[in-house]
Amino acid sequence: MAPAWFEPAGAPEFEDLAIFALRRSCSGVLAMFDLAIDGKLRACDVVALKFEDVAPNGYAVGRATVRQKKTGQPVRFELTEQTRQAVDEYLRASTKKPGEFLFSGRTCSARLVTAGF
Repeated sequence: MAPAWFEPAGAPEFEDLAIFALRRSCSGVLAMFDLAIDGKLRACDVVALKFEDVAPNGYAVGRATVRQKKTGQPVRFELTEQTRQAVDEYLRASTKKPGEFLFSGRTCSARLVTAGF
Protein backbone atom coordinates (compact mmCIF):
# COMPACT_ATOMS: atom_id res chain seq x y z
CA MET A 1 0.00 0.00 0.00
CA ALA A 2 1.37 3.42 -0.98
CA PRO A 3 1.88 6.15 1.65
CA ALA A 4 -0.68 8.96 1.80
CA TRP A 5 1.64 11.55 0.27
CA PHE A 6 2.16 9.30 -2.75
CA GLU A 7 -1.41 9.85 -3.88
CA PRO A 8 -1.71 12.48 -6.65
CA ALA A 9 -3.87 14.81 -4.53
CA GLY A 10 -1.45 14.83 -1.58
CA ALA A 11 1.86 14.45 -3.38
CA PRO A 12 4.46 17.17 -2.68
CA GLU A 13 5.81 19.08 -5.63
CA PHE A 14 9.07 17.82 -7.15
CA GLU A 15 10.70 21.21 -6.56
CA ASP A 16 9.86 21.00 -2.85
CA LEU A 17 11.47 17.56 -2.60
CA ALA A 18 14.58 18.69 -4.51
CA ILE A 19 15.07 21.76 -2.31
CA PHE A 20 14.50 19.69 0.83
CA ALA A 21 17.14 17.17 -0.28
CA LEU A 22 19.63 19.93 -1.12
CA ARG A 23 19.10 21.70 2.20
CA ARG A 24 19.83 18.47 4.07
CA SER A 25 23.04 17.89 2.14
CA CYS A 26 26.05 20.16 1.69
CA SER A 27 25.37 23.89 1.92
CA GLY A 28 27.76 24.45 -1.01
CA VAL A 29 25.56 22.37 -3.29
CA LEU A 30 22.51 24.43 -2.40
CA ALA A 31 24.39 27.71 -2.89
CA MET A 32 25.69 26.53 -6.28
CA PHE A 33 22.23 25.34 -7.35
CA ASP A 34 20.53 28.57 -6.26
CA LEU A 35 23.13 30.80 -7.96
CA ALA A 36 22.77 28.85 -11.20
CA ILE A 37 18.98 29.20 -11.10
CA ASP A 38 18.90 32.88 -10.12
CA GLY A 39 21.47 33.92 -12.71
CA LYS A 40 20.41 31.43 -15.40
CA LEU A 41 24.11 30.60 -15.59
CA ARG A 42 25.83 27.77 -17.41
CA ALA A 43 27.85 25.31 -15.32
CA CYS A 44 31.14 26.76 -16.58
CA ASP A 45 30.04 30.21 -15.39
CA VAL A 46 28.93 28.97 -11.94
CA VAL A 47 32.20 27.16 -11.18
CA ALA A 48 34.18 30.22 -12.34
CA LEU A 49 32.51 32.49 -9.76
CA LYS A 50 34.91 34.11 -7.33
CA PHE A 51 34.25 35.09 -3.73
CA GLU A 52 34.06 38.79 -4.53
CA ASP A 53 31.55 38.24 -7.37
CA VAL A 54 28.74 37.47 -4.93
CA ALA A 55 30.14 38.49 -1.52
CA PRO A 56 32.54 41.44 -1.85
CA ASN A 57 31.97 42.51 1.77
CA GLY A 58 31.97 39.01 3.26
CA TYR A 59 28.24 38.48 2.88
CA ALA A 60 26.02 37.89 -0.17
CA VAL A 61 24.88 41.00 -2.05
CA GLY A 62 21.50 41.59 -3.68
CA ARG A 63 22.81 41.82 -7.26
CA ALA A 64 25.79 40.31 -9.02
CA THR A 65 27.39 40.71 -12.44
CA VAL A 66 29.15 37.84 -14.20
CA ARG A 67 30.79 37.78 -17.62
CA GLN A 68 29.60 34.71 -19.50
CA LYS A 69 32.36 32.50 -20.81
CA LYS A 70 30.52 31.46 -23.98
CA THR A 71 29.28 34.87 -25.16
CA GLY A 72 31.63 37.23 -23.34
CA GLN A 73 28.63 39.36 -22.38
CA PRO A 74 28.17 40.59 -18.81
CA VAL A 75 25.04 39.30 -17.11
CA ARG A 76 23.58 41.14 -14.14
CA PHE A 77 21.18 39.19 -11.96
CA GLU A 78 19.41 39.52 -8.65
CA LEU A 79 19.99 37.04 -5.84
CA THR A 80 16.82 35.97 -4.05
CA GLU A 81 16.66 35.93 -0.27
CA GLN A 82 16.92 32.12 -0.31
CA THR A 83 20.08 32.30 -2.43
CA ARG A 84 21.66 34.95 -0.22
CA GLN A 85 20.97 32.80 2.85
CA ALA A 86 22.45 29.71 1.16
CA VAL A 87 25.58 31.62 0.07
CA ASP A 88 26.01 33.15 3.55
CA GLU A 89 25.68 29.71 5.19
CA TYR A 90 28.20 28.29 2.75
CA LEU A 91 30.67 31.11 3.36
CA ARG A 92 30.37 30.69 7.14
CA ALA A 93 30.99 26.94 6.84
CA SER A 94 33.94 27.31 4.45
CA THR A 95 37.23 29.15 4.77
CA LYS A 96 36.91 31.12 1.55
CA LYS A 97 38.70 34.44 1.21
CA PRO A 98 38.50 37.22 -1.41
CA GLY A 99 40.34 36.23 -4.58
CA GLU A 100 39.49 32.54 -4.29
CA PHE A 101 37.02 30.62 -6.40
CA LEU A 102 33.68 30.33 -4.64
CA PHE A 103 33.32 26.63 -5.40
CA SER A 104 36.48 24.54 -5.39
CA GLY A 105 37.29 20.87 -5.60
CA ARG A 106 37.82 18.64 -2.59
CA THR A 107 41.60 18.56 -2.69
CA CYS A 108 42.72 22.06 -3.65
CA SER A 109 41.60 25.65 -4.03
CA ALA A 110 41.49 25.45 -7.82
CA ARG A 111 38.09 25.85 -9.43
CA LEU A 112 35.91 22.90 -10.30
CA VAL A 113 36.09 21.65 -13.86
CA THR A 114 33.13 21.01 -16.11
CA ALA A 115 33.63 18.77 -19.10
CA GLY A 116 31.31 17.65 -21.83
CA PHE A 117 31.48 14.00 -22.76
